[in-house]
Formats: sequence, C-alpha cells, structure tokens
Amino acid sequence: MADSAIATIVDYTAAVAAEMDGVLSVWASGAGNVDDPLRPSQTIRAAMQAPPEEAAHWSELPSAPAVRWVTQDGKVELTWLIPMRLWLMTADMAKLREKALPWYPKYLSAFVHDRLLGGLVIRSWIDAFDLLLDAPVPNQARWGWLETKLAVIEQVDY
Repeated sequence: MADSAIATIVDYTAAVAAEMDGVLSVWASGAGNVDDPLRPSQTIRAAMQAPPEEAAHWSELPSAPAVRWVTQDGKVELTWLIPMRLWLMTADMAKLREKALPWYPKYLSAFVHDRLLGGLVIRSWIDAFDLLLDAPVPNQARWGWLETKLAVIEQVDY
C-alpha cells in the first residue's frame, strides 16, 4: 500500500523549473524531499506570502485529483492539475505579455524533457498558460505572473 507522493511531485516540478535559463529561485510545498538545483545542499523551500524577486517560480499545491480506478483492489490513477507561477513583477498587461512570451517554450521544453518527473508520475503535460495579476492592495505593488497548469497522472495502490 502506498500513499500519494503529491508533495514530492510538486517540489520536483520546481526543480525542473530551476533548470530553465533565467529562473532565479524556486519555491513549492517545502516537503524536504527534493534538492534545490539553485541552492546546493538545500531542499526546495515552501512558497512564502510574496515573491522575493522577478523570475521566481512557485509550484502550488493542487486541488483534489480526478480518480480513475485501474483495478478492483485499490490501484488508482490520480490526475492532478498543479498550478505553477512565474512572477514577472509588473502590473502592466502589455509588459506582462512581452515578458511572458519567451517563457512559453522554456516551460514546454523543460516539462517535455522530464515528462515523468523523475519517475514520480506515469504521464504529464502542460495543460494551460494564463497571464494573471493579483488584486490591488493599498500601499503595495501589484504583481503579474505567468500561470502554467501542469497535469500529472500518478498511479497509487491503496
């Protein structure tokens, strides 16, 4: 019997993102199971309240998975949709589009090359890209980011 490895999977997505040219830091669930390629001898940290810098990548925890039964005795496939953010530090949509465009092929290439996420999943793919802005808050800068949805299928025996 095995439990889902979703926390490790989320952290591993940040490690994959760290390999993209231009990413300055990576953040995720902070489970402590995945080394941070940008900080030797340290693990992926939990995402904080606000991004520390431009080109910081965050892998977020997903909502509940879709469950598909594989066998009658408890083997299931869990399909997770992992939200990932690349902070681009502008609230101007024209500038956000300009900054985001070069990242599309970088994300696609990185997650095609490591589509099994180090053997943690049986399948993964980029499901969506979106440009988003946070809500205005008095006396605080607004942030823009490239939102990437990574679908992953994990096989688990319960």
